[in-house]
Amino acid sequence: LKAVPSPRVQRSEHIRKTMQVIHEQSNEIYGSYKIAEVMQSDDPLETVCCNTVASAMREIDFEMHGLQKV
Repeated sequence: LKAVPSPRVQRSEHIRKTMQVIHEQSNEIYGSYKIAEVMQSDDPLETVCCNTVASAMREIDFEMHGLQKV
């Protein structure tokens, strides 16, 4: 017996899938800010914060490009 996924789990999965597509389309250059911006402009019903995208990227272990603290 498996429980039906909650709306929050479904939304998180949708964000992860959409994020992966956008990240691949950008040749793996876009970071969390740009991906969140693209997601908001493409899907008007999707309100996603860059922090939500960043945490999803960490969960999937995307390689983050850009400035790194030394």
